[in-house]
Amino acid sequence: VRLTLDRSIQAIADEALAESVTKNQAKNGVVVVLDVQSGKVLAMSSYPTFDPNGKNVHGARNRAVTDAYEAGSVLKVFTVAAALEHGVVKPTTGFVTGNGFKVRGRVRPITDVHPEPYLTTSDIIKVSSNIGAARIALRMGSETTHAYFKKFGFGAETGIELPGEVAGKMRPGSTWRESELATMAFGYGLTVTPLQIAAALAALGNGGVYRAPRIVEEVVDGEGTVVYRGNAEPRQMVSPKVAAEMMAMLASVFERAQGPGTLGGTAAGIAVPGFRCGGKTGTAHKYDHALRAYAENRYLSSFAGLAPIDNPRLAIVVLVDEPNGGDYYGGKVAGPVFGRVASEALRYLGVPGEKIIPLGPDGKPLKLGVDGKPLPFDRWGNQYVPKPKKVVAPVPEPEPEPVAPEPEVDPAAIQIPDFHGMGVGRALDEARKLRLDVEVVGSGQVIEQDPAPGPTTNAGRVKLTFSDDARRISGR
Repeated sequence: VRLTLDRSIQAIADEALAESVTKNQAKNGVVVVLDVQSGKVLAMSSYPTFDPNGKNVHGARNRAVTDAYEAGSVLKVFTVAAALEHGVVKPTTGFVTGNGFKVRGRVRPITDVHPEPYLTTSDIIKVSSNIGAARIALRMGSETTHAYFKKFGFGAETGIELPGEVAGKMRPGSTWRESELATMAFGYGLTVTPLQIAAALAALGNGGVYRAPRIVEEVVDGEGTVVYRGNAEPRQMVSPKVAAEMMAMLASVFERAQGPGTLGGTAAGIAVPGFRCGGKTGTAHKYDHALRAYAENRYLSSFAGLAPIDNPRLAIVVLVDEPNGGDYYGGKVAGPVFGRVASEALRYLGVPGEKIIPLGPDGKPLKLGVDGKPLPFDRWGNQYVPKPKKVVAPVPEPEPEPVAPEPEVDPAAIQIPDFHGMGVGRALDEARKLRLDVEVVGSGQVIEQDPAPGPTTNAGRVKLTFSDDARRISGR
C-alpha cells in the first residue's frame, strides 16, 4: 500500500501543530494539507498523538475524519461562494451591516466583533462579518443554501480510504428556520470535518473543480499488479469565474489597513515568509451540552487557506480546540500554524517565492544594507545608513612557494568499490581514499551507484543515490 502522504510535509505539520497546542494550552488540534489539483492528502496531523504499540490507546482517533465541528467563520467562504454562483450577489454588492442585526425567531441579535456600518461582499470575507454573511444567506434562502452546502461536500462522507469517517450533521434545508439559516451562514448549526473543509477549499483553488480527497496512492499485489489506484473523478463545484473572485477575497484577508477609513483583514498579522497566501480565520464558541447553551469561554480556533494564492498548490486547514493560553481568535492561534506549514512546505516543494524581508516592530519591512542585513537603528528608532569606515590598505603578503601538482591518476587503473549499504559518511571516506569525485543524491544508505563496482573509465567520477532521496519522497 503506497500512501499519498509526504513524510517531510507531515513532519512540518506535526511539529507546528504540537507547538501551538502546547503553547496555547489547548485540548487538541488538527492539521490537514491537500494537494489542490489532485486532492491527495500530503499531511494529516492530530495532537495529542499516540503510540499504537503503547498500553493506553483508548480514545485515540484521527480527528481530521472522525470529529465534526461547528467550524464558525471559515464557513463564510462557502456561503459567499454559493451566493456568487447563484447570482444573488457580486463582489461589489453592498450591505448595511451596523451592529445588532435582529432575525426572526432568534432572541439575541447577531453581532460583529468589529462592526462596520456598510460592507461589500468582498469586505464581509475580509473583516469576517457575521451580519453580512447572514444577510447574504437570507437573500438566497434555506433550500438554496442547503443545496450548495451539499454540493461543497458538507453532510456527506468524502469516501477517503480511512476508517471511522463521519459525515457531519446538516438537516434538510426545508426544516431550517430563518434564524438557523442566518447562523449557518457563519458556521453555527451544522457540523463539518476538517477534511471536508480542506477538500471544498481546494476546489476553489483548482478553478472550481472538486476532487474527493484520497490518502492511498495505489495498492500493488504480490506479483506487482496494481489492484487499486486512488484517483477521484473531478466535478465542477463552482464556475472558474466564481473561483477567481473568491481567490481575490481570500487574498484580501491578509491585507493590512492602509490608513484611516481603510479595512484590514483578519489575517493581517499572520506571516507566511516568502509567499503571498489567502485564507479565512474562524473563532467559534463551543456548545456546552450540559448547560444546553454556547459556552462563553470555550472556543474552537481555526484557519483555512490556500498557498500560494496566485497559483494555489496547497489547501491547509488548522483547528485548535479550546485554547486556554490567553489568545483564542483563529488568526492568533491557528493562523501561525498555517503560516509556518505553508512557508516551509512550499519551500520544500521548490515553489518559487518572494525574497524574505524581515519586519520591524511596526510590522513594516526593514531596510536592508548591501550585505542583506537590516540597517542599524538610531536612538529615535529610525534606520540609517552608517558612514563607511576608513579602510587601511593591507600589507601585501609574500607570494606562496609553488606547489608541485599531484600526479594524475590513470582512470583505467581505478577500481570502484561496492558502496551499496554504506551511510553517507563512510561512503565519502572510501571515495576520498581513491580520490573519486562523488555526486551525492539524498541521504541514508546507498541503494544505487553509477558506475557499478569494478574498473572505471569515467575519470574517477561516481554517483551515489541514497535511500532517503527527497525527490522519491515527494513523488516528483
